[in-house]
Amino acid sequence: MGILHDNLATACGDDILRRIRTGDSSISQIFSTKMVRSADWDWPRPDYVCIDEELKCSYALEFKPPLQSKREYLTGLGQALSYLQKHLYSGLIVPTVADDGFYIADFIANTLNADEFKKVAISLYSYNPLDIGSGVTLLRGIDEKRDATKVK
Repeated sequence: MGILHDNLATACGDDILRRIRTGDSSISQIFSTKMVRSADWDWPRPDYVCIDEELKCSYALEFKPPLQSKREYLTGLGQALSYLQKHLYSGLIVPTVADDGFYIADFIANTLNADEFKKVAISLYSYNPLDIGSGVTLLRGIDEKRDATKVK
């Protein structure tokens, strides 16, 4: 799954980056068009990292491949949460459904939209596992800027 995972993560990350850079209001959230791709090789290691040169912040993305269990997608949510220790913002990219047909993207969106998580700076994107090339859909965006002094 390694090469396939990395290729799919790059395709989805490139789609998000391209659309933010072109000012696509359906996906741009708080980010400027001055977003560029970067890297992060330390643990925990995101699948895709961007730097917003205007806002002076980083955005770490976790990609989860299709046909996985619900547990794998919830693990991804934990990974996205951990990235907030070193990045101002993070995002999770999941398929619309898990391997058993459960609507996992909607479940995670409902979780993140609960009152206790409203201020957590995590975006959620979904993709159609039968047509990954059609791009991602933003299910939950980041609408508040974080204070950079609170991130290590």
